Amino acid sequence: MKAKKITHFYIASKEMSNVLFSCEEIMGLQRLFERANRFIDTEEKVRKSQVLAGSIAHEIRNPLSKIKYHFEKIDSDFLSALNSLATLEIEKIHQELTEGKKALQLGTKFIDVILDELRGSSISTSFFQHYSAASLTSQALNDFSLYSEEHKKRIHLEATNNFYFYGSDTLFSFVLFNLLKNAVYYFDTFPESHISIQFEKGLKHNKIHVRDTGPGITEEQLENLFDEFYSFGKVSGNGLGLAYCKKVMESFSGSISCHSILGEFTEFTLTFPASNIQSNGELTNPRIKQHLSGQSCLILSASSLSKKLTESFNGLNMNIECSNDPCLSFTRLKDRPFNFIVIDHRLYITHYDQISMLREGKYGYLAQITPIFIFNSTSINLNNDRISVPKYTQGYIDTLNGALAFECSLEVIINDAKFAPLGSLNDKTVLVVDDMHANRLLVKAYLSKEGINVIQAASGYEAIEQVTKNNIDLIFMDIHMPGMNGIETAKQLKELDSTMPIIAVSGEYGEKIVSDIHEVMDDYIVKPIEKSTLVSLTSKWLIINKVTD
Repeated sequence: MKAKKITHFYIASKEMSNVLFSCEEIMGLQRLFERANRFIDTEEKVRKSQVLAGSIAHEIRNPLSKIKYHFEKIDSDFLSALNSLATLEIEKIHQELTEGKKALQLGTKFIDVILDELRGSSISTSFFQHYSAASLTSQALNDFSLYSEEHKKRIHLEATNNFYFYGSDTLFSFVLFNLLKNAVYYFDTFPESHISIQFEKGLKHNKIHVRDTGPGITEEQLENLFDEFYSFGKVSGNGLGLAYCKKVMESFSGSISCHSILGEFTEFTLTFPASNIQSNGELTNPRIKQHLSGQSCLILSASSLSKKLTESFNGLNMNIECSNDPCLSFTRLKDRPFNFIVIDHRLYITHYDQISMLREGKYGYLAQITPIFIFNSTSINLNNDRISVPKYTQGYIDTLNGALAFECSLEVIINDAKFAPLGSLNDKTVLVVDDMHANRLLVKAYLSKEGINVIQAASGYEAIEQVTKNNIDLIFMDIHMPGMNGIETAKQLKELDSTMPIIAVSGEYGEKIVSDIHEVMDDYIVKPIEKSTLVSLTSKWLIINKVTD
């Protein structure tokens, strides 16, 4: 009754004048108590199973961190050293290593999903961002494990009508993986079947259609398709996948539906609310204006494109200069430096040698450390809706897919601190506190590549000692440590220096632990650590926050 749900209702006849229980009432109550006990026992077993599964998922993180560290060591110490002498075999090994790292990264993300579901908590929207539907779909297709190249050829992505949505990249991948897994399951028994993925843009809603020409689904099966524990047609499967997909889409303020004709096709439709961003190009995120106000930018492109891009930057209070001659502009950078450069992809290709010389310092030190961002003015290229960021450039600015896409690409660059001059993290000192040696080594391997000096501590007591002896700029602090844990250590460190940023490193992020972290620490990152997230957080606290303070 606490949840206001009635699972059983018992009715028995009784004479009001008779104060004694009848035999019928006693037998009925006995059966009721037996049934209640079974429910209590089952609920206790489920609770214990959830605790055990959560503990297992949590403990898996440490060996995964160790595997990630060894992957990074092989990549940096062995394969990078052979880069100039790379043979076809070495390139194949490197590709296999890259795929292994991607699979490991994806697996750790899904552990987070499992932990959230085991806690029975609603999906948190605190980490939601705007994402490109085409870009995430393309990445999910690349990450999805297929049995053969022939299977891969039977999946077709139509990347036109791309749109942006507000949600989670991990949860979106989970949804798409479930739909792909269900469809690919029938590839062998239906050798002519294929999968098509298309995007649809509308005024109020945007949609992704995932259609397979497999066996189809009956009307009876469609009625229960998104119910928990409902499964059909497969030997394995617990019926939780599509039920959780529905939960995910609802957290995106959207929905998921299915239409099917038996023997012909099955089509799932993912519906997202259309963005209400103004079409006049005015940016809605005040943080972008705060970060770019007063900045100077050199735009390298044809005159008509420069005008369009200048209009996109309108309202940011920036100083913008345009040119269609990179070589001439680079020679003037010694006397007229800029905070960053934006270059059309075509000019990047035709003036690659000059850009290479700029990065080598031929146009002076200030030009050498100036960030360069690329944009594509002609057509969608690579990865469906975005250019893969080429060498010598720091990011991609989307000028093809409307105001929201432009704003989101700027937000990504700001979050990753890519507007900062190259080498801004050089000579910074970071303290890594973790009782697991492999975890410390992984963080060190990632940060050292950015020119950061990394000091290690295996306990809270050692961390306090290191802070008193060294000039520390930032601390990454493990939460669960023997002796003095991360929360207690952070409290003592804040008493020594309240301004020193401390970032929690945790294998879990339930409400209680997040609340404890926010009381004494400044931010947190979830194990196993991803390099991009680690560097982004480091940049946020050592570069971005220093600029905006």
